[in-house]
Amino acid sequence: MGEHGKIQAANEAMAGMINAKDSASTAGCYTSDGIILPPGAPPIQGSEAHKAFWQNMIEAGLTDVEITSNEIGLFGDQAIDRGTLTGKLGDQAAVGKYIVWWKKTADGWKIYNDIFNFDT
Repeated sequence: MGEHGKIQAANEAMAGMINAKDSASTAGCYTSDGIILPPGAPPIQGSEAHKAFWQNMIEAGLTDVEITSNEIGLFGDQAIDRGTLTGKLGDQAAVGKYIVWWKKTADGWKIYNDIFNFDT
């Protein structure tokens, strides 16, 4: 599997962790210095903060998440991934887009910067 495929697999694994309501594993998708830049909120940095963010999203009813890469640019041990996301937040459809800056680590590809927003 090439690097593009590994990043796509990491996206699929992360969606599976969210859908399994596993905030700790979801937080493990980020580098130790990774940052989440969610809509309407300040940056979130650090493993415990990542875990709390995803736990809050799960408790708010985030389910049926699918992450689809539309374009991945590889730059050595870093990559930029632009794509779409879908799911549900409670009874509402959640449709949006993202840009993720990935870093290749000893443990595989991890998210360094994650920015996303919703269309609906």
